Amino acid sequence: MTDKPSLRDEPSPTNPWRLRPRDQGVFETTRLEIFVDAVLAIALTVLVLNLSIGEHLGKGGLEHEILRQKYTIAGIGLGFLWITGVWLLNLQIFRILRGVDHYAVLLTVAWALTITLMPFATLVLARGLNRPDLWVGVMAVGGVSLLATLISWALVHYAFRHGLMVDEVAHDPMSARMLERGWGLATLLLVVVIAVARFVPWLAFALLLVNWINVLLPSGLGARGHPGDLGRGQG
Repeated sequence: MTDKPSLRDEPSPTNPWRLRPRDQGVFETTRLEIFVDAVLAIALTVLVLNLSIGEHLGKGGLEHEILRQKYTIAGIGLGFLWITGVWLLNLQIFRILRGVDHYAVLLTVAWALTITLMPFATLVLARGLNRPDLWVGVMAVGGVSLLATLISWALVHYAFRHGLMVDEVAHDPMSARMLERGWGLATLLLVVVIAVARFVPWLAFALLLVNWINVLLPSGLGARGHPGDLGRGQG
């Protein structure tokens, strides 16, 4: 059994609130990972709650009921795609963290909040797929995606600055530059999506899908040699 991470620094006796990052204790990530996984699971469940079959079927029967909800089904697929990407990114981030402190926990909880917003945002997008105001749904999903990207970027940046990364990553300048570049490009793409959505909604929608598919691809965060702790993830 390994020892739990210790405090990075002794808190100042003149600062009872211990607000400085260096005064925070470092905790294992296990419970936080479980919390995020639970939020993701609930969000996936919420995605399908808008599907229903009426008590009294019309002439079209079950086929009509399914076709009537085709855009809702498309929204579920889009939501599942985004949530899968978020889960993979979450898995990779926790793999390179040696632990979390108070502020890292708050950033992660804020990130989880964006996950809870996505089922509604994708529903708005799905309802707009056959409407001229598709841009509303694209902006809703793009806005939630941008918020999630910025918060996850802030979490990784904070972890680098305050010694929460595993040594293999913390002492590798290339890792920091790679991560900053990746989040910067994702942020730029989502800003473009929001900026052009009202004028060319289908182009913005296509860029949104490109961003989501990019998250699903293997990245440097999951590269061999960057384990979440000194024993896990190798082999």
